[in-house]
Amino acid sequence: MIFRQPEPLITLSAKGADVKDALHDLFAQAKREYAIEGNLNARIYANLEQRPFTVALQTLSHSAKFKWEVRDGVYRIFPEGAAPKRLSEQEVLNRKVNVLANKTEIRDVARQISQQSGVPVTVDKSAPSYRVSAEARGITVKQALAHLCQGAGLEHKWTGSGFTISQSAHAGAVSQPPIVVETSAAIKNRPPSPRTSPNIASTPEGAANCPKCREKLTKSWKWCPFCGHWVKPITDKMG
Repeated sequence: MIFRQPEPLITLSAKGADVKDALHDLFAQAKREYAIEGNLNARIYANLEQRPFTVALQTLSHSAKFKWEVRDGVYRIFPEGAAPKRLSEQEVLNRKVNVLANKTEIRDVARQISQQSGVPVTVDKSAPSYRVSAEARGITVKQALAHLCQGAGLEHKWTGSGFTISQSAHAGAVSQPPIVVETSAAIKNRPPSPRTSPNIASTPEGAANCPKCREKLTKSWKWCPFCGHWVKPITDKMG
């Protein structure tokens, strides 16, 4: 037997309200994500009392002449007669976001990026519950995703409407959850191919320590998860 979770009930009163404001109220009550694609210009006159979410959405759709579809859990709303916009990965990667976290669980950071970029950013169950610390303002989605994934053995993939973050098939085991602290300037100005640091602390067994904070490194790391120092030239040489 299958039990369906009851839909949230919506109460909405609008007297000539802009359809975009009515939709915002609707989805806020339902606690669901949505995105408007294209121009919706209509006024809504409606009085709904404790109506199921789908019924309320259909009522607004009929009044304002729009359609919707659900992709990756996000309701995509577009004018009637228009095809839903297909997102470009590069266009999304160039959008600007702020990443502000203090030992925040990686899924909450991904949700923060998702809310600002307007596309779903989800973390797969395969990814451990890493915690991240960062203060990065005005960086691109591309930089933010790289910041989350690199050094932690994770990778991100474009789904056609958003991104998923999962454990990289090519990464080795990461022994400790990465806590990375970087500023916006550090992320923006990071050199693409840094030179090997001359101060490399290593042991005969092939282990190595970060030359900045002296913490022990793991082979799969590109940045030190403790201080944010670039360590890939060091970990590449680890056996």
